[in-house]
Amino acid sequence: MNGTTRGSDRYDRVSGCLERLNLSWTKLLNLTNDGSPNLTGKNAGLLRRLQDRVREDDPNSDLIFLHCVIHQE
Repeated sequence: MNGTTRGSDRYDRVSGCLERLNLSWTKLLNLTNDGSPNLTGKNAGLLRRLQDRVREDDPNSDLIFLHCVIHQE
């Protein structure tokens, strides 16, 4: 990614990819992240935006968030 990498920028890229590949948001079950602020921001981070988007299609769905599968501590 060039330029900024805020949660909204990353969300736009992920959303565009899912739409381009014609993938359903309800198929998104879990996400792994490194804990950086642009991912984990309480209101505007990527993870929050993705969780909100998945719940638009299925209000009972919860994403599972994992922190760095290489260093599970």
